[in-house]
Amino acid sequence: MKKTFVKPAALLLTMMLILTGIGLSASASDYPTITLQPQNLVYPEGAVAIYTIEATGSDLTYRWFINYGGTIYDATDPATVMTQPWTAYAGAGWGTSPDGSAFFFEGIMAGLDGAEIYCEVSNSTGYATSRPAIIQVGGSTMPPEIRVPSDVVVFQGNDGKVLKLSCNATDPYGGECTYQWYQTSSGTLPTIMAIPDENYSILVVPTHELGDFFYVCMVETPSGGRGYSSIIKVTVVPDASAGSESDMAGDSSESSTESSTESSTESSTESSSESSLLISTGGEEESSKVKEESSQTQNSQESSQTVATNESSQNQSSQTGNSEQSSQTENSHTTQPPQTNRGGNQNVLIIVLLSVTVLLLISLIVLLIVMMSQRKKQY
Repeated sequence: MKKTFVKPAALLLTMMLILTGIGLSASASDYPTITLQPQNLVYPEGAVAIYTIEATGSDLTYRWFINYGGTIYDATDPATVMTQPWTAYAGAGWGTSPDGSAFFFEGIMAGLDGAEIYCEVSNSTGYATSRPAIIQVGGSTMPPEIRVPSDVVVFQGNDGKVLKLSCNATDPYGGECTYQWYQTSSGTLPTIMAIPDENYSILVVPTHELGDFFYVCMVETPSGGRGYSSIIKVTVVPDASAGSESDMAGDSSESSTESSTESSTESSTESSSESSLLISTGGEEESSKVKEESSQTQNSQESSQTVATNESSQNQSSQTGNSEQSSQTENSHTTQPPQTNRGGNQNVLIIVLLSVTVLLLISLIVLLIVMMSQRKKQY
C-alpha cells in the first residue's frame, strides 16, 4: 500500500527540484546588466538631445528619471510627468524610443543645464540603475557619439600587466575626434583631473595597486562639439581570488579579448562595436606601443576622409590642450542615485526560492503522512 503513495510523491519531488534548478539558472542569466551607461554630452541650446543606455537580459523595461533642482522625477510616469517643472525646458516635447532604451528632448533649453538623467532597467529577476549623466547645455555644435566600457573588474598584475580602456567616438559631421583622459578619486565628474599625455583613444591603466579607480574620456570634434564619457570604474582585485577573469568581470568587458580590442582600435568610428579592454604585459613599453598604434590609426583615417598633407595629422594632435575643459563639469551639484548590487539581489532571490522549495517539501511530507495514516485506519 505504501508504494501507491511513495512513487507519485517521489516523482513530484523530482519535478519540483528540477523546476527550481531551472528557475535559479534562468534568473541568474536573465538578470539585467548595463553594458553602456548614458554619456555626459554638451548640447547646443535648442538641439535635439538624446541619452541612451544598453543592457543585457530578457524582457527588459526602462524607466528614466531626472534630478532637477535636487528633486528626482520619474520622467516616464504619464500620471505626473506633465506637471514636472523640468518639462518647461524640454523644447517641443520629450519622450522615449519605442523600446524605452533612449530618452530625448526635442529642443533642449538652458534651464536644464546642470540637471541629471539616469535610467532604471528591470525585469522579473531584478533591476539595475545606471550612473547619472549630467545634462549640459551651451555647446557650439552637436557633441560626438561616445562608447566606453562600463564597470570593469580585473586581477592584480604585479608582473607589469596593464589594462586597456578604449573610447570609441564618432563625429556627427564626419570629422576626426580628439581625446583627453581624466581620472577622479571621488568617482564623480566635477572632480576630474587630466592625465598628462594621455590624449589617445586608448588609455593604458596599470593594475599593480588594489582598489577602485575612476576614469573619464573627454572627446572633442573639429567643429567644437564636446562630450565626456560616463565614469569608468576599474576595480583591481587580488590575483589569488577564486574564479577566472571572465567570472570576475560582470559587465560588457566579459567578452573582451585581445583581438576584439585591436579591432575596435582600428575602427573606432563604428558605433555598433563594443568598447573593449585587454590585460597584457609590457608596462611602459606597452603604453608607448598603444599610443603609436592609436596615432597611426588616426592618421590613416584622416587620409581616407580628406586629401590632406602630413601637416593635417600633426595639427590633429596639437588640438588637445584642454586645461579649461574641466570647468564644463562644475554645474553638476546633485547627488547620484544608488547603484544596484547585482550579487546581493541574486543571493536574495536564491534564498527566497530555496525557502519556498523547503516549505513545499515539508508540506508534501506532512500530506503523505496524513494520507498514509488515514489509509491504515481504513484497514
